[in-house]
Amino acid sequence: MYRNNCYYNDDCFDDFDGCGCDCDCDPCMDMCCPDPCCNHMETIVGPTGPRGLRGATGPQGPRGIQGMQGPQGVSGPRGLQGVTGPQGVMGPQGITGPQGECGGCGATGATGPTGPQGATGPAGATGAQGMQGIQGIPGATGATGPQGAMGPQGAQGLPGVTGPRGEMGPMGATGPQGPQGIHGVTGATGATGATGATGATPALTIGTVTTGAPGTVASATITGTAPNFILNLVIPQGPTGPTGPKGGHSNNE
Repeated sequence: MYRNNCYYNDDCFDDFDGCGCDCDCDPCMDMCCPDPCCNHMETIVGPTGPRGLRGATGPQGPRGIQGMQGPQGVSGPRGLQGVTGPQGVMGPQGITGPQGECGGCGATGATGPTGPQGATGPAGATGAQGMQGIQGIPGATGATGPQGAMGPQGAQGLPGVTGPRGEMGPMGATGPQGPQGIHGVTGATGATGATGATGATPALTIGTVTTGAPGTVASATITGTAPNFILNLVIPQGPTGPTGPKGGHSNNE
């Protein structure tokens, strides 16, 4: 029902008295119902209505920007060769060419009979010398004549083509050593090396002392392993000294 420009559900009110509201019901608008009632009222949602008709299709939008070209795909395998087609129809005959030149002379006919000899005419002028005749057959070789004097030596001929290289001969004996070459320039002094670790203090022990033959050279050898070393000496015997003076008789004799 409508009361005071408000719509009320009849089931929500037992009576209407000055916009009296039943707080367990709905609906009631703020302008019509007391605040204590409307603040506690709950809204009842009705069932969903039927779906409306579909609207008309809108106009087509503008064309979008063309996208970037994608990468070229892998070439496919080559197809099989097709079947040879049928032979075409023969074309029309061409135009006849021009007539060729006349052929060569025919065969010579048979010689006719010899006519009677005519009177001798006057001698003509001497003709030009004829061509040299064919060389006759060479005659037999004559006896060899005496050898002539030796002619002067001819100019030296051009050098002939170099022959192939012969096999390598055996290696010769080593020659004497050549003189020592000039001493080279002294190179620059290298950088000082790093200081080595401090070594252990050696302990030297006298080993053997051998007397060598007179006239030999004294020698010394060191054996053992660091830091314990053994010194071995070879000392040659000295030469025999001169005989001393003969002593005199004492008074006690």
